[in-house]
Amino acid sequence: MNTIDITEALNNVAASTGGGLALSYGTRYEQNKDADNATFPKLYLDEPLTSHETIRSSGNTSTVYEVKLFFADKAQLDATPQQQRQTIVQMRCLAKEFITRLQQQTYTDERKIFNLQSGTQFTLTDVANLPYDVGLTGVLLEIDLPVFDYNGNCIV
Repeated sequence: MNTIDITEALNNVAASTGGGLALSYGTRYEQNKDADNATFPKLYLDEPLTSHETIRSSGNTSTVYEVKLFFADKAQLDATPQQQRQTIVQMRCLAKEFITRLQQQTYTDERKIFNLQSGTQFTLTDVANLPYDVGLTGVLLEIDLPVFDYNGNCIV
């Protein structure tokens, strides 16, 4: 049985996006601590992760993860609204590149991991000067990620 950790798969996608985004995951408190010494831009995965499981007629299960990712850059305290918009536009571009790379992510045997179909919807929310210890500006991406259901795989 092959096992894939969803955070490992997302980390691989992040590393191939925008010059190699670093992925951190954890609660908002843990993200706040990480931001103190982080290299930006940065990608944060909100935890805990929620998934919807469906039992198929074959007895296998299919999994869809509700994923929230924050594409963040350090906010300058004296940044104008126009400068914050520039950062948000850059983070939106990274988020869309990330989505494209999600569709390409494969197992070592070249089978795709994520089952994103044409028409899959996602939400991007602009965030200006998030009040962590270090102010962050960026975009929150919310997407339901269906994982391909290959008979011998266990998704955790």
